Amino acid sequence: NSSGVDWIFEYALTDPGGTLNLAQLTTLQNWFIKYELQGISGVAEVATLGGMVQEYQVVVDPQKLLAYHLTLPTVEAAIRAANGETSGSVVDMGDASYIVRTAGYIHSLKDLQDASLAVRNDVPITLREVARVQLGPQLPNGVAELDGKGQVVGGIVM
Repeated sequence: NSSGVDWIFEYALTDPGGTLNLAQLTTLQNWFIKYELQGISGVAEVATLGGMVQEYQVVVDPQKLLAYHLTLPTVEAAIRAANGETSGSVVDMGDASYIVRTAGYIHSLKDLQDASLAVRNDVPITLREVARVQLGPQLPNGVAELDGKGQVVGGIVM
């Protein structure tokens, strides 16, 4: 290959005992195994395949938003403020897409639920008043499957 980078190893993480779910296996891959393998001399990159990344999701009730005379931009601004977030984006460079994120301060559903949207008659209106806050799967960028037994988390070492 002209770039000098080749696939040298491919692996899958599974848990036949059922102790870890797909999200936990993905966390293990992305935050531990990947970095250990990238530290090996000659390894250019370790790519993750499949898996499931959990994210905080805010499902706004439009009727409640109207009742409190609030807007979606107000909700978005409150979430950003609670998270200490400045911005996030996907940057496309050639054949690769890179996700750019800032480190946030939200560590629990309660942190988000308690985000202040406004104050009415000296009473704070929090996100929980107008929305359901939940943990859910991030939209996947692919799926990895092994031997017809279901989804796994995979990795490719280059």
